Amino acid sequence: MSLGDLTKQFAEQAINKQVKSVTDSLRGTPEPVDTGLGAVLLAQIQALQKSLKEEQDLFVTVHIGQETLRVVEIYAPSWPVWVLTAINSERQVVRVVAPAATLQLICKVVKLAPDTKPTRVNCIPPKPAA
Repeated sequence: MSLGDLTKQFAEQAINKQVKSVTDSLRGTPEPVDTGLGAVLLAQIQALQKSLKEEQDLFVTVHIGQETLRVVEIYAPSWPVWVLTAINSERQVVRVVAPAATLQLICKVVKLAPDTKPTRVNCIPPKPAA
């Protein structure tokens, strides 16, 4: 291989590399999704619910300030942020929007009274990016 051929090959590689970086920046490469702690917590709650018997219920509570709330739904618009729908001691519906990492959920398996229907926590994960 002559010196002219090597120079030509290096120039082609440099140009191809620059063209690729420009097209990638214009196309926009999707950022990787970090599911992290939110995904692990939601998966654990779902696993606890799946392991319950018919006469058992999973009682999920969260302490916010001086109040203890019973969680009935966990909606994750994104993995790091959760929206909890809960019921307070006065039976009012309360929504809590917080980072998943700051929430301390208490999960307790309780035995149901006869002829009582179990209440399951509705877990809604984020929609995958299109």
